[in-house]
Amino acid sequence: MLTQFAAEAPSRSQSHFDQVARRYAALYEGRAPTAIGFRLRRQRVVEQLKPGCQKVLDVGCGSGVFVQDIVDRGAEYWGIDLSPNMVQEGVRVFPAAKNAHFAVGSGASIPFADGSFDTVICVGVLDRLPDAQPIVAEMLRVLSPGGTLVISVSNRTSPYFLWKDLVLDPLFSLVRTLRGSRSRESVPAGAKHRSYSASSIGRMVSAAGGSVSKASYTCFIPVLPPMDRLVPGLTSVAIEQLEPLRHTPFGSFGTMVVTTATKA
Repeated sequence: MLTQFAAEAPSRSQSHFDQVARRYAALYEGRAPTAIGFRLRRQRVVEQLKPGCQKVLDVGCGSGVFVQDIVDRGAEYWGIDLSPNMVQEGVRVFPAAKNAHFAVGSGASIPFADGSFDTVICVGVLDRLPDAQPIVAEMLRVLSPGGTLVISVSNRTSPYFLWKDLVLDPLFSLVRTLRGSRSRESVPAGAKHRSYSASSIGRMVSAAGGSVSKASYTCFIPVLPPMDRLVPGLTSVAIEQLEPLRHTPFGSFGTMVVTTATKA
């Protein structure tokens, strides 16, 4: 079911997801490293849902990759996304899911009343925002007291993102600048990929009135970029074989962190 709310002006990120909407769900399929990582992340997020949850909001829902997991639990699913095409794709794929509702909406101004949901999930969204704090505050606002908030982001403490964020990306940026092909000012603030530590997410949650109860990690990639793209088969096997590391002291090396919080 599609619910209409007031839409915001298109952003660079929205335009990108509008373009990939019809093929976005396929990113979770197959043997590519991205697909394996996305499936593991989805599994880790679903594991954090409390038994008996009744009403779940998916902020930045995309085409609805969490719909089936949630409605199969007997819960009511609501998904909002800035991309109209993503929302329409969700409606197209899940027309018979009576407990699935979609709407075009922004996480910075969630179109629901305070305490409307007992569970809120946000997966792969904060990574693309210039300022995540307002989104975290809004998610906690619409969460009922004692409700569960699950946030998944790229993990800043993983070797993969330490290398990418501190070495590779600055190096590429320098090369582009020296070539004169692209100035720093030409890159919109919201277009830069961001990674977070579990503690930084915890601080944002605490500032908004919540409390993080758990941080779990997933998708361990020992092949650093850009080599991971040159040997995708090896990278995929490594991701699968190394997933048990999440139960060890090396857990914080996972490229994705899933934080679970509760509203006071």
